[in-house]
Amino acid sequence: RVISSEMAALFLHPALCRQTTACSTRCVRSCANFAHAPLAQTQLLRPPPRAASSPNFLDELQTWQRTERELQPSVISKVLVSIAKTRYADSMLTESQKLYILQQTSSSGGEWSAQDVCGACYGFQAWVGLPLNSLQEAVSHKLSKLSQPFAARHVGMALYGFRRSGDGPVVQTILSQLARKINQCSEPLKGRNIGNALYGLQRCADSMELRAVFAALAPKICQSLEPLNGQDIGNALYGLQRCADSTELRAVLAALAPKIIQCTEPLKGQEIGNTLYGLQRCADSMELRAVFAALAPKICQSLEPLKGQEIGNALYGLQRCADSTELRAVLASLATKITQCSEPLKGQEIGNALYGLQQCADSTELRAVLAALAPKICQSSEPLNAQNIGNALYGLQRCADSAELRAILDAMVPKIVQCSEPLSEQTIGNALYGLQRCADSKELRAILEAIAPKIIQYPEPLKQQAIGTALYGLQRCADSTELRAVLAALAPKIRQSLEPLKGQTVGNALYGLQRCADSTELRAVLAALAPKICQSFSQRWPPRFVNPQSH
Repeated sequence: RVISSEMAALFLHPALCRQTTACSTRCVRSCANFAHAPLAQTQLLRPPPRAASSPNFLDELQTWQRTERELQPSVISKVLVSIAKTRYADSMLTESQKLYILQQTSSSGGEWSAQDVCGACYGFQAWVGLPLNSLQEAVSHKLSKLSQPFAARHVGMALYGFRRSGDGPVVQTILSQLARKINQCSEPLKGRNIGNALYGLQRCADSMELRAVFAALAPKICQSLEPLNGQDIGNALYGLQRCADSTELRAVLAALAPKIIQCTEPLKGQEIGNTLYGLQRCADSMELRAVFAALAPKICQSLEPLKGQEIGNALYGLQRCADSTELRAVLASLATKITQCSEPLKGQEIGNALYGLQQCADSTELRAVLAALAPKICQSSEPLNAQNIGNALYGLQRCADSAELRAILDAMVPKIVQCSEPLSEQTIGNALYGLQRCADSKELRAILEAIAPKIIQYPEPLKQQAIGTALYGLQRCADSTELRAVLAALAPKIRQSLEPLKGQTVGNALYGLQRCADSTELRAVLAALAPKICQSFSQRWPPRFVNPQSH
């Protein structure tokens, strides 16, 4: 009988049994959280050059399995590297072959060298689900017994293998083990080692173990004598996309900034897009500003035009960046590149590009970006889906009234009208919230007119957060037929809501109505809000019990 590799993983590591009772035969993890954040399009940078796999590789594996040969660590490592350089394990290996490799890795009694362990880590990228977990458990055990120090190539090779691994306890354990090995490495890292090492961390969530890896890498980057080329820079920064702000992350940014300045080759469009995309979770800091200061002239000097996806990725990466001189320099450089783009933008690229501007204060450079984007939105032949619309309008929340902003609103109107997909409650809230600084204009009224029927079509009542964000976004809208249509559409959604309003929601909702003139529609919204407010305050401050006998 053939035992699946998933079952083999359970047999090899019984500790996993309790965690995997509900797993199906194929366990594939999803890294996208559509409920809280948009999923950006991403481009994988060019991987390191791959050596051609032996044409007899699978034949040899089949022979070893048939003769039940016990494989040496060096052979196991080469097998895992060969699989990774060819394709996914699931697409090229049978269940029995996967089981054989997992058994050999787990039971191998020979001494594992640094090259063997790093080759096995590199091989992680070809595996998924429980077999990956089993493989990582086995390699972690080998790594714990390794006394040989790492060479520079081992650092990049080992971390690169995590690029598809996601996060979890086993990954964190191995990262902690690798951090110690990186600290002990006495050989200076080359540009490719740095790029590959950071690139491999692209799916690792913030943790103490990840920060330990950053702390170990930062001085190695500083000590490196070799300049980084464009691909190395793109790989390195792209790998930071899931890393929360920390002292260790800032140390890595500080180490990379002079390397970007020293780069003598022009950046390609893909490298620009992925470099900025990787900064999407970096909070404002002197180190981040130094990276922007280094990147801005490189974007200007780039000889290659940006494609639509690269524009969307580049601007999307700026979503948490506070206003600064350095950020404005990046915006100015990108505005020129957007203007030069001859490729029509797709719906997701439009949504991502505008979403990334949400923290950008009004400036000449921001207006230049808006001016460059507006005709691209008009020229786009692809319809925007509901999430694209919500993301696009949400990104305008800090944009002051200007001719450039009105051009964006004007370009968005037909896209909203053409959208055949019903807006979700989050999309309704985000879309209206993004209009909070838009002054009354024919373009704004056209947006409101397009959104009103979309709200009516939403079949469910709004939850309290959507109520607060939607009404808050109307704070600068003057009385108009279009505004009243939005209020009329929102009133029954508020009335039907069963969720109690929080204090901040009450404040935001009423604050947003400050410029609404008296009307039947406004009164309908107030009538819907009043019992919600009473319910909210009664839960916070219940009436005091009074003993009638005390009077």
